[in-house]
Amino acid sequence: MLKVKKVCPMLYIRQLKKELLPVEPVEVDYYISKLVEYYFGWGVADCLSEGTRTIFLSEERNIDKAIERVKKHEPIQYILGHTFFLDSIFIITSDVFIPRRETEEWVNWIINNIKIEDGDRIIDIGTGSGVIAITLKNRFKGAKVFATDSSPQALEIARKNEFSEKRITWRIANFLHDPFEEGPWNLIVSNPPYIPLSEKPSLAIKVSSFEPSMALFVHDEKLLFFYEKLARFGIEKLSPKGKLICEINENQGDDIKTLFEQEGLQDVKIFKDMQNKPRWIVASQKK
Repeated sequence: MLKVKKVCPMLYIRQLKKELLPVEPVEVDYYISKLVEYYFGWGVADCLSEGTRTIFLSEERNIDKAIERVKKHEPIQYILGHTFFLDSIFIITSDVFIPRRETEEWVNWIINNIKIEDGDRIIDIGTGSGVIAITLKNRFKGAKVFATDSSPQALEIARKNEFSEKRITWRIANFLHDPFEEGPWNLIVSNPPYIPLSEKPSLAIKVSSFEPSMALFVHDEKLLFFYEKLARFGIEKLSPKGKLICEINENQGDDIKTLFEQEGLQDVKIFKDMQNKPRWIVASQKK
């Protein structure tokens, strides 16, 4: 027989907040709301209740374990095993980078501004959890979508996120050394690593110690190496009206724009995110 206990949600949450406030002072309310929703099924009304709710002791043990993981600065997405991207839920583990809101912005921009016809070919380079490729396939159902990553573990997560629908072609490939020979592509997208390795010590522990370094960091002396490869790949493999769109470091935008133009890409434009920071770049195949 499952053991239960009665608790007052408001008091219970107050105690959780007391435990987590020193660790996550900014996001403590968000973390707690996600944890009690996931483990207890409590919504906003439940959390504000001064009455009582029945919880299973097994659930309480699980949330206690989760709290200990938060105290060690582990990202909430890894603890819960999922995250949201443009209102869809995706499986997330420590084998993949956690999608950011800034990435949602430029993927949403593509959906609203780029014309994709049935049969057009899209490739997502460095797909990670697959959120970009899957989101684009959901929007452009008639397109042929390919996605690559050098990590077998990441591609395993991406395939799980597709829910066995097999609409996307997944490929293990190290883009820097083994780029796709296929083409042409109507749309090339990428969220490459772009944080200088020298900045790693200054980042939050939940980023620097838990997320996969290969998805985040580049050596300082090779900051634009990935973008050089993307530009050349675009010149060689984009269709006549094709677009190359990728996320950028806010401090590298002008250098990447110059690089793309020097490689021969045209109509190169930088777009800012909602925080008014340069966040993604769009370039076209030479006419």
